[in-house]
Amino acid sequence: MRIWPSLLMVIGLSSMPAWASDAPYYGPMKPLSLFSYEVGYKDNLQKDGSYRIVASVRSGQAIDMAVYRAAELAGQLGYSHVEMLGGSESATPGYRSATLYARPSRSAAAPTTCRSKRPHTCYTADVRQVLRTLSGPDGLQPGVAIVDHVDRYGRSVYRGGYGAGATSPAPPVPIPSRAAPALRGVPAALPIDPQTRLRAALQAARPVQGRDQKQGWTVSD
Repeated sequence: MRIWPSLLMVIGLSSMPAWASDAPYYGPMKPLSLFSYEVGYKDNLQKDGSYRIVASVRSGQAIDMAVYRAAELAGQLGYSHVEMLGGSESATPGYRSATLYARPSRSAAAPTTCRSKRPHTCYTADVRQVLRTLSGPDGLQPGVAIVDHVDRYGRSVYRGGYGAGATSPAPPVPIPSRAAPALRGVPAALPIDPQTRLRAALQAARPVQGRDQKQGWTVSD
């Protein structure tokens, strides 16, 4: 299983897109046969209001289907945006699966919470943008990335995956403020002018007789 380490756009170069040969099944999870893997998607509402979405495919990209389903679900519930809160992806020969946590939102603002240990991997996506980007070239293939552009070698570049439809950057990580150390003998709450600072510094540096550490260093130190 691979945990997404950072917010990335999955970019693929291909001479033949997935939809042209064998587009993945899109719909509620179902087994291909009596003893085979299940394909499709399933989603479950979590206690925090987010949805756990699992998508599995035999062809194509499971993460594209999971992201599409997250946006579709948010749209069905009347929301304009969806917060992508992280997940994981796994693959075996001929089978791929992705798990995504997402929360519908009415705002394009960055998520205030993130399931990932790295908050910068979470983002907010525009529902319509995701549905457009991951609906196939004819708009009838949910979970299939459309061509983003053609590179200088004439190859089609497909853009999708975790990061598709992003409208907001990751929330900034607050840096805790550090208070300047107070000088000895000078209240921290009072403004310190240069003369007061100098006198306090001289007082702290003055040698004393004896071993009282509160009075400063001694000549014999």
